[in-house]
Amino acid sequence: MCTLALARLQNRPVGPALAAELDRIKAEAVYERRVLFVEHLGFITRTEARRIGFEEALHFERIHRAAYRELGYECVPVPPAPAAERAALVLRLTTENETVD
Repeated sequence: MCTLALARLQNRPVGPALAAELDRIKAEAVYERRVLFVEHLGFITRTEARRIGFEEALHFERIHRAAYRELGYECVPVPPAPAAERAALVLRLTTENETVD
């Protein structure tokens, strides 16, 4: 799904290998249907490895979510919070099947 989102971000076609892999993933139910999306903190610090700005990151986030939803996944947000709180929420979400309101 991430490769599909990246292809869409770059306006590239979905090639036959990616299309086949997406079909296989769906047919074989390879992954859990609930996907945790760690939401942004409201800023980005550019580094040598992270070259995109905040607006482009938000755009890519929207494309990512849309790709997952299109393929039948439930996107569960992990809202901004200190790292320890996010980690605790992720643990609860993955062990108790809890949802975020």
